[in-house]
Amino acid sequence: MNEIIEEIQAYLASRNIVLPPGQSPEDVDLIAEGLLDSVSMVELISFVEGKFDIFLSMEDFEAPDIGTPAGLARRVDMQRS
Repeated sequence: MNEIIEEIQAYLASRNIVLPPGQSPEDVDLIAEGLLDSVSMVELISFVEGKFDIFLSMEDFEAPDIGTPAGLARRVDMQRS
């Protein structure tokens, strides 16, 4: 799962999105912190789906932690297994 989180963090860095200091980067709620808006979140999810050749379902989008790198990585990991 670390590989997935690293890819997500690299994607965010490539978009000049700086995660707040003092927090575990994988647990930052990207929307609640104002780092991504809904369109940017869809772009991130689209990137992850393409990168890992998966498809996230509507149930995945309802998960309370989908807005964190770790939560998104968990969904990817579940799809890949």
